[in-house]
Amino acid sequence: MAFKLSGSGHCFCSACGPFYESGVRARCFPVPGVLMEGNMISDTVVRKKLKSFILKEILRNPAYPMKPDEPLISGGLIDSFSVVQIAVFVEETFGIVIPDAELTVEDMDTLNQMVALVLNEKRS
Repeated sequence: MAFKLSGSGHCFCSACGPFYESGVRARCFPVPGVLMEGNMISDTVVRKKLKSFILKEILRNPAYPMKPDEPLISGGLIDSFSVVQIAVFVEETFGIVIPDAELTVEDMDTLNQMVALVLNEKRS
């Protein structure tokens, strides 16, 4: 993956968009505010980032045809450790904290539920 640094130290990764250089090129870290304006985050951006993370990092199968309403937890595709990984990804990527009480099958079983949770937390 190629990274281009701008004069401000920002990294523009073709896969992830604008990011800043952490000093070690192990992974990208989002620049606060890049994916959002004010308190608004695009549903499309959240969905794309979450789906990509789940497919690549959790399921380790980028070609898996995950549907937006497919039950991931109750369907046995992901476990509680994966839910925590997703929560950390959301915190690092979108700058929001998902309360532990919401890290449940009722709130995070499908991609659609996860997207709604991120958007609701960002708005509050």
